[in-house]
Amino acid sequence: MSGRPSIVIAFAYGASDWKTTDVRRVFRDNLPDLDVGFEAVDWRPYLPSPQAHLLRFVRNRDAEASCDDDAPKPATTHGAARAPRTYPARSDLAATAAERAAVAEGRREGRLSLDPLTRPAMRVVHHAMVDHAGITMADVLGYLRDPAAVIGPAAARLLEIRRGAGGRPVVAVGLSLGGIILVDTLASVLRDQARPEGDRRPADLLVTVGSQSAALRAMGVMPSAPRDVVHPALFTPWLNVWHEHDYLSYPVGAVFEHLGDVCDRRAVQRGAFPGVHSGYLNRSSRFFDHLGESIRARFGS
Repeated sequence: MSGRPSIVIAFAYGASDWKTTDVRRVFRDNLPDLDVGFEAVDWRPYLPSPQAHLLRFVRNRDAEASCDDDAPKPATTHGAARAPRTYPARSDLAATAAERAAVAEGRREGRLSLDPLTRPAMRVVHHAMVDHAGITMADVLGYLRDPAAVIGPAAARLLEIRRGAGGRPVVAVGLSLGGIILVDTLASVLRDQARPEGDRRPADLLVTVGSQSAALRAMGVMPSAPRDVVHPALFTPWLNVWHEHDYLSYPVGAVFEHLGDVCDRRAVQRGAFPGVHSGYLNRSSRFFDHLGESIRARFGS
């Protein structure tokens, strides 16, 4: 025995499937005084359409409708008219399917997909904003279209992690949309009177980072907190980490002021939106400082 507090991180990834990094290693390296187990909660296989990856076929010149059929067709550099492109090409769909399968395998192994802003080609602000906002929008709308399709498998996965934790505390950590899904999933399990009492709390601490549950609640579209429910029953304890310059993150204290044991902490990574939304798992953000302090306070010195 190491004498260090031992916990299991149940990590729900954020939106976007472009670049991977080893999340298991990031958590262990940044929480050196803790004995960290890591398990992924991969919600993407259950996400209803619309799928984010299809937006790459929608927002481009090939998707334009012709305004004047009598106008001369533009020629390519070789002098031939450009053939209309199918929507989407079979080869593009095959490549996308292969990419998504590779990402799913990487997530099972404990690697995280980051948003397209990490690609050099996306560092131009206009393109980065459009690409990132489009992908996030599609995934969030896909989730809100049928939340139960995602919540059910996510709940089963959390219970599986709890049963395999060997009595260690389970810390459910959700990044961006992953945070929304964890909030709704844990609330759904907590309220399920058909479940045994011991299965209604598959986590000991909920942590959301760069997430949007408060915004959905304010707009009346949060699955676990409908507009007509004044004081929704949600899972606590809840640590929420947000950044003032990340417009896809929100504090939760004011919106859920009826809840006890809720804490908002600010991240401090440098940069502007949308880049800051990708930086929470960097040491400079202080996310791991906030997470470590909360874990030590609750589960050991």
